[in-house]
Amino acid sequence: MIEEYITTAIADIDKRLDELVDDDSTVVVAAQYSLLAPSKRLRPIITIATAEALGVPRSKALDAACALEMIHTYSLIHDDLPCMDDDDIRRGKPSLHKAYDEGTAVLAGDYLLTYAFEVIAKASDLSPQQKISLVEVLSRNSGASGMIGGQALDIAAEGHDIDIAALKTIHSKKTAALIAAAAHFGAIIGDASEEITKALTTFATTIGLAFQVVDDILDITTTTEQLGKPAHSDTEKNKATYPSLLGVEEAQRLALSLYDEAIAVLETIPLDTSILAAVADKLVKRNF
Repeated sequence: MIEEYITTAIADIDKRLDELVDDDSTVVVAAQYSLLAPSKRLRPIITIATAEALGVPRSKALDAACALEMIHTYSLIHDDLPCMDDDDIRRGKPSLHKAYDEGTAVLAGDYLLTYAFEVIAKASDLSPQQKISLVEVLSRNSGASGMIGGQALDIAAEGHDIDIAALKTIHSKKTAALIAAAAHFGAIIGDASEEITKALTTFATTIGLAFQVVDDILDITTTTEQLGKPAHSDTEKNKATYPSLLGVEEAQRLALSLYDEAIAVLETIPLDTSILAAVADKLVKRNF
């Protein structure tokens, strides 16, 4: 069931993304190279599944979900640059700055960042208040108090000894904040109560941390071909990871503990959240 759900959701997301970035200018074509590459589409799927749990048709949530994927992709394009993580492979092919050049990669990322907000503003099925709320959440969770702030902390920590608490702080911002935004998007579109919104975002934040722990494990236990990005890159950059601080087995236990914590929160929500639970299970238990 979950495999079919994810397959159809990805197809719907990819189709809408292709429609939204239908332009033959150099910067947009470069952005298409990264944005339309095969991907898990984790964040937009969480938005759609959350909205659907609240009784909202997928079509109403699709543009906001795509905007979130644009923000995520822009962050990957910029993260891969030589001045950041300096990675040459992303989503199974050369990173954008390798396929084109650094200047084009910067501009393509900037385009996706700015265009995401235009997509939300033009979403015809959403009320003005919903659009304002979405912009507020996206700005906060992708900005200095969220994703960008986490990347800044991550860069500053390279080559330094940090503890597990500091690592969790980095990834609660760099990774989990945008995943939390995905659930929050669905809650906004579905007009969820404050209590349900809080529970959904807590679930997504916790799953986001678990997702990062698993990513760190897979970085040292799988190949570049399997990951679709350079394996062992964190080790080569002397970056602290959950396995480097805890060991692989203890990191696996942490991921599963976070998963259990997230599911426990999900079970308190008086909605059919079975799809969200299945997505969480698939994300955390991959390759274990």
